[in-house]
Amino acid sequence: MFDEAPKHGKPVGIYTSSAEWSKVVGNDWNAGARFKLWWPRWNNKKTLRDFRPFAGWRSCYIKQYFNERKACNIEFDCNYNCLLYTSDAADDSLRVDLGGRRNIKKKK
Repeated sequence: MFDEAPKHGKPVGIYTSSAEWSKVVGNDWNAGARFKLWWPRWNNKKTLRDFRPFAGWRSCYIKQYFNERKACNIEFDCNYNCLLYTSDAADDSLRVDLGGRRNIKKKK
């Protein structure tokens, strides 16, 4: 599955926590870490600072920080993503882009 989706031009991401990943494949198996991680941590904190590495992931792309919020009779989850520099990436002089976006306007 991990190899087939990219062959067909489909982006692949993984939604899991350390506890769930461990139950399914074990934290020693890190082949999924080459894909972006969508990490559920329902602590109502809009930050990635509480992420702890597991199964090869050194950071997450998106954090789901609140589950099943309701407004105007619509239930939804709250997610957070940002541009993050990890200490490992800084040591390697690499930047880890976790979805931060910049709008660059051309000067006329």
